[in-house]
Amino acid sequence: MHFYRFVVLKALICLVQTHHAIIPADNFVTEQLKKYFIHYYRNYSAKNEYHLCNYVNVKYSCARDISDWTIKSNECPSIIPEKVDYLSKRLHQPSAHFLFMCSINELNSTIEILKNYTFWNSKAEHHFVICEVITDLQFLDNFLKYIWKKRILNFVVVFIFNKLEIISLNPFKANQIMNITRHPEQLFLNKLLNMHGYQLNVSLFEQGSLLFKDNEKWYGMDYKVLKQVASVMNFSIKIVEPSSYDHTAAYNDVSSGKTEFCFNSFIRTYIGGNKFVGAEYTVLREPDVIIMLMPINSASRHSISMVTIFDSVAWLLIIILTALISTILTVSSGSKHPSFSRFFLYTLNSLLGNGIPDFDNKRFTVKLYLIIYILGTIIIRTAFNCFLISCIVKPSSVAQLTTVKELAASKIPIYSSEILTTLIPKEYGLKHQYVIVGADERTNRLYNLDTRGAYLVTLRIAKHFLDLVKGYKKDVPFYILEEPLMPGINCYLFQKDSPYIDRVNSILLQEVQFQWTTYGEERKKQDVKNTGDEDTVVLTIRHFESLFYLLSFALGFSFVVFLIEILTACGKEKQFRSKRHKY
Repeated sequence: MHFYRFVVLKALICLVQTHHAIIPADNFVTEQLKKYFIHYYRNYSAKNEYHLCNYVNVKYSCARDISDWTIKSNECPSIIPEKVDYLSKRLHQPSAHFLFMCSINELNSTIEILKNYTFWNSKAEHHFVICEVITDLQFLDNFLKYIWKKRILNFVVVFIFNKLEIISLNPFKANQIMNITRHPEQLFLNKLLNMHGYQLNVSLFEQGSLLFKDNEKWYGMDYKVLKQVASVMNFSIKIVEPSSYDHTAAYNDVSSGKTEFCFNSFIRTYIGGNKFVGAEYTVLREPDVIIMLMPINSASRHSISMVTIFDSVAWLLIIILTALISTILTVSSGSKHPSFSRFFLYTLNSLLGNGIPDFDNKRFTVKLYLIIYILGTIIIRTAFNCFLISCIVKPSSVAQLTTVKELAASKIPIYSSEILTTLIPKEYGLKHQYVIVGADERTNRLYNLDTRGAYLVTLRIAKHFLDLVKGYKKDVPFYILEEPLMPGINCYLFQKDSPYIDRVNSILLQEVQFQWTTYGEERKKQDVKNTGDEDTVVLTIRHFESLFYLLSFALGFSFVVFLIEILTACGKEKQFRSKRHKY
């Protein structure tokens, strides 16, 4: 009996010893997690430069040892948000976030804590460290997908399952779960280098000649750039058209998550309002400026003729001066029978650039009057010749406004979208002239050549529109106000904390540097075109077309007169010969 008790007691002791052998010691998790920082993260961080590292949930008892050891051993400058939250707005965005959790159920609360920090950088490295032993891996798939749902792409999950495990997710490759424990080279791999045809929803709407759709196919420079970006990143495009053709509707789709970004160029200014505060913007796409496209109607267009060279007062003074000089020459003439009409014709002849014949008056005052008159005729003839050339180059003139002050005084209605009006300073005094219309209505008015008001647009849109109209209409009924309203830059709208924006920015910068799209070639041509003086006009045969017609008519008329004179002379000679023959 005692023997059996001894055997049972010995078995219980062995069972307890065996049970204690499979239960991890208190420092087992800490020691295993240290391997991640020693063998994986330290080798990776040695190749990269870190400006700041952020640590979340270090106050938890389960994470106190490993977080304390990590902070002390990590060469990256460290920050614990709970202690320096009042400085958060002055801090640079961290290069890495270390998030410690005692349980897998703390994922949602941990991410929400992280997002509340103003310095959170969604594109930084995210280390989700679970400080407990995991016994079931069924959680992993939903756990990784939830992190991606929160727009966090650059992350790893570190936990203990019998041994250290380092896991990540590549959502672009059929939600591939990446076991980095076996492939250390995949630690924080750039997943945006190849998105494997992943479909992205993109907001796109028709924007005049810049971006339009014909037979379900899109055309325009922004679409070409989008196709190039998609080709480099290897993603497919699903175009989602907003409810209205403007950036407000597109922004609503982007901010709600319906689309990832909008690829219609949007101008940003450093002065003025900006209602799209919940979005991110790409880097400089191209400099642009908000301008006013002014109408040319029948009231502002003035036809040029020979009579309009001088106004009525100038013509009256020229006639009075000519008559006065003719009277002085008639009175001072030494002939016995002076003729006013003869001297009046001589004075008109001098006005046309010829001399005065048979002038024999030696009085100094008369000569002085005549010299002053001749000098005046030189000025008049010069003005006449210059105006005649301008009539050849440009047969009509337009009373154009040149400044914003003149625009405000004109009270011309200004058709504009609500977005652009918020970017214009109130000091311009144009508030009462705004007529808020949708982008599609403004476009329809423009392409129907509605000249009942001015249009607030960007310079890029205005140039495209004017070039298009010049292709089929000789007289373009619009001109650009000389004084710009607001400088800015064109960019694209992205979701807040978008994981794609950095990669797209790098591609756009390469496009600006190397200009590998057709847009770069067009921009070069435009730059070359803008280097010259826009007011310089090179005279061509087309400008002298009317003069050639006039010359041809004069020569033809002269030839007809010449024939009439020959025929008349021949007729007279025949009559003379017939009469002579009779006698």
